[in-house]
Amino acid sequence: MHLSRVAQNSTLLQRVPSRVLNPAMDFLSSSISTFICSIISTPQMVLTDRIMAGVYEHFLQAICWIYKTEGNWTN
Repeated sequence: MHLSRVAQNSTLLQRVPSRVLNPAMDFLSSSISTFICSIISTPQMVLTDRIMAGVYEHFLQAICWIYKTEGNWTN
């Protein structure tokens, strides 16, 4: 909804017809939200799956162990 208002107030609407711009804005906002959710949900699912599989006893242990063993990307 917010992107539609931004598009309507910009010169983009003058260049692109609204029948094309509105679906494009819907697609853009959906893509952005999917990207952001995947950044959060994928690590969360890794933790959840490993805790449920019994690899770690609790959340804090999982976080500490993953940070120590998999979290150092500077090498």
